[in-house]
Amino acid sequence: MAHEPMEADAGVVRFSELQEADLHQARQLSAAEGWPHREEDWRFMLQLGEGLAAFDGEKLIGTAMAWPFGEAVSTVGMVLVHPRRRGSGMGKALFKRLMDRIAAPSIQLHATEQAAPLYRAFEFMPVGQVRQCQGEAPSQGFALSEDRTGVRVLKPSALDEILALDARATGADRSDLLTGIARMGRCYGLPDESGLHGYAISRPFGRGIQVGPVVADSDAGAVALAAACLSEVPGGCHVRFDVPVDSPLADWVQRQGLPAVGLVTRMQRGPDPRQDNGSAMTVHGLASQALG
Repeated sequence: MAHEPMEADAGVVRFSELQEADLHQARQLSAAEGWPHREEDWRFMLQLGEGLAAFDGEKLIGTAMAWPFGEAVSTVGMVLVHPRRRGSGMGKALFKRLMDRIAAPSIQLHATEQAAPLYRAFEFMPVGQVRQCQGEAPSQGFALSEDRTGVRVLKPSALDEILALDARATGADRSDLLTGIARMGRCYGLPDESGLHGYAISRPFGRGIQVGPVVADSDAGAVALAAACLSEVPGGCHVRFDVPVDSPLADWVQRQGLPAVGLVTRMQRGPDPRQDNGSAMTVHGLASQALG
C-alpha cells in the first residue's frame, strides 16, 4: 500500500501496512496507553485482519485495525495515536484510510469517551455499553455456588455447532476468530438433545485470562457458562471479562470479586447485521473490546 505522507505537527507522517515486524513497537504503544496486549495478542489480531500504521521516521506513532467477519460485518479496533501527536489530525487521517478499505455494510467498534467524537464524525452511532471487569482470582480459586451441571467441555468436533450458534447471535461469520481462540483455550457448552444452547471460551490474553465470548439463549445459561470458566482459574491468576451492561452477567461478574474498571460505548455504522432479531441467542461477553 502506498499513501502520500502528510505533515502533522513535528515531522512528516508516513502511512503503511502494519507488518509483523512492527508489532514490538505496537505493543509498546498500547502499553503506554495502559492496554494489556502482549506481542502475541497483536500477532493473533494481525493474522485475523489487517492493520494500518503511521510512522515518524522509523518510530511507530499510530495504528488502526479492522477484521472482516463474513461479507456483512467488520469490526474496527486498536486505534492508537501517540500522545504527542493527538490533536494533529493524524489519527483522523489514519482512521479515514482504514475506513476507505472496508466494504462491509455494517461496521462495529468499541469507543472510549475520548475517542467517541472521532467515530461520530464517521457516522458511527452508539448502540450500547460494555463494562470491562477484571481482577485477581482468590488464592484458593473462585468460590462458586451456581448450578453448572448442564455445562460440558466441548470437543473440537463441536466447532461447527458453535459457529452456527454464534452467527445467530451476531449476524457475523466469525469462523477464523473462534477457531483461533478455541485452539488457545478451553470451550464450554450447554448441550442437550435439541442442540447447543450456549458456549463460552476461556483463553490466555494480556496479563492472564480473558473469558469470552460468552453466548447463550438464557441469562441462567450465560452465568453457568461463566462460572464453569472461572471454576478452573487458578488462584492469583488475572481474569478479565468485557460484558454488555444490559447482561445480568455484568453484575454477576462483579459479585465474584472482579470489579468494573472501565466503560466503553459500542458503536455501529450501518444496519444491524443479525438476520433474526427475534433470536434469544445473545452475546453476554465479548472475545475482546477490539474483536467484539
